[in-house]
Amino acid sequence: MNNLGKSNQYPKGIIHCHTDLSYDGLVSLADLCSSLQATGFSFVAITEHVKGLTSEQYSDFVTYCKAISTSSFVAIPGLEVRLDDGFEIAAVGISHFIDTTSKEEVIEAIRNQGGYSIWVHPYKRGRPDLSSIDCDAIEILNGKIDGTVHLI
Repeated sequence: MNNLGKSNQYPKGIIHCHTDLSYDGLVSLADLCSSLQATGFSFVAITEHVKGLTSEQYSDFVTYCKAISTSSFVAIPGLEVRLDDGFEIAAVGISHFIDTTSKEEVIEAIRNQGGYSIWVHPYKRGRPDLSSIDCDAIEILNGKIDGTVHLI
């Protein structure tokens, strides 16, 4: 039997959430991180919406993520960018604000910063063409709610 079922065997985290820095977030970064740590999480990738956010605010956010991180919990800064075509990309692990909405420029900016690009909400704008975007990951699709994925 493997050890995958043991809760302390592997890091547990959340990817793609927002704090009150985003227009749809309700909790502060400090409260979010404190709550997650108290429930056994070891990381959170916070992808704040670009809409309504300034470069200076994002820089302060990155600094605070570093300050709040410890050896047992990491707050990973990131952005959620709505592209020109309406689709959205989460840029995880980036230090600098992205102020473009061009698909190619966003992906390039993420990679230049050593971050990861995650295509989020893929069915929000209709049935996507999976070959239409170059990214490192796609937000989970469960088939029942999000539809099915056709790779061919």
